[in-house]
Amino acid sequence: MISRTASPLRLFTKGISSKLGRLSFSKINFSMEVEAPGAPQDDLCSLSKDELIQLVRQLREKPKTPDAQPKPTEVWKKKKPPREFDMARYSQRYVALKIAYIGANYKGLAAQENTDDTIEAVLFKALTKARLITSRETSSYTRSGRTDKGVSAFGQVIGLKLRSNMKSGLGVVAPPDASAALQAPEAASVSSAAAPAAVDGDGLEDGSTLSAAKPFAMPTVVPPDVPVKPGGSELPYVTAINALLPPDIRVLAWAPVPPEFNARFSTRRRVYKYFFLGESLDIERMRDGARRLIGEHDFRNLCRIDVVSVNNFVRRLSRFDIEPVAALTSADPSRQLYQMVIAGTAFLWHQVRAMAAILFLIGQRLEEPSVVDELLDIAKHAGKPRFVMQ
Repeated sequence: MISRTASPLRLFTKGISSKLGRLSFSKINFSMEVEAPGAPQDDLCSLSKDELIQLVRQLREKPKTPDAQPKPTEVWKKKKPPREFDMARYSQRYVALKIAYIGANYKGLAAQENTDDTIEAVLFKALTKARLITSRETSSYTRSGRTDKGVSAFGQVIGLKLRSNMKSGLGVVAPPDASAALQAPEAASVSSAAAPAAVDGDGLEDGSTLSAAKPFAMPTVVPPDVPVKPGGSELPYVTAINALLPPDIRVLAWAPVPPEFNARFSTRRRVYKYFFLGESLDIERMRDGARRLIGEHDFRNLCRIDVVSVNNFVRRLSRFDIEPVAALTSADPSRQLYQMVIAGTAFLWHQVRAMAAILFLIGQRLEEPSVVDELLDIAKHAGKPRFVMQ
């Protein structure tokens, strides 16, 4: 039943009935009370239709009381823009990071303009998000070498400058507004080993031999770490970065280094491992060819020529072994997994892949081991022959 407390309500329900037709209100139970300003409720029955309309208009125009204001939680709050990160407020530190990655899903280590599917693109995105750097350009980034599409690494080393919780220590650079005295002990203890001015390839000084490159030396006196806040510790670089990286890219360790450290030119040796099955291959013939590659040679016939940035193709290999993978031995020699272990100071573009291709031809008895000597004889073979890269 509808309770009728005022005649305007009857008008209201009558209007509804006329518009909704057969709809029944017998199950609706509600009441309505209207208070007119300056007039008792009983006087509403004596008002005409025009007077009631005028009364409604007055109620609509009546200013809202404080009680009717929306609650603070209901008011739309405009979000403040995020505060821009200012690296100048913090100390920074030169560090070396040891990283590992599975390269199957990436187009190589080095960043490329036309894709973000590279190790460096993913790594620098994580470093920026963690606010350890502001950009690659300002991070003093160096790398020990590059890897091609699909190639993995388990001990790649990079050098860069990260945000730090220290105000002094090995590799620490205090903020610009800090006292210059904080950096004095560090400057006195770091040896000044200038990097080569002009380079080509990976770690070879332009126009010189590998033996002329000076190895990097850590300072004899390492200054102690002094935190910005008493009792503080250095930022957990490994944990912080790995939390923002995909599972196939990992930071394994970090170490403080002097500002002179360069991951490319401070590297004393690089080691590549090339895995393959020994099926239908003469391993002894391949070992014979590999031994001929050890030493200092001009490898222009065993690389991809980059005439724009490389004009010295002399490299030195200290090791080239072909050995079975001990952890994956097989009773069937054709199913045995082998690895080429190649060590040297520096390598040319696609040099490892080209050397592996020649050794596979030797292992298939399509070439003799002496073909290696022919390819290394630049006076006899000045042009690179065609062969399928591996």
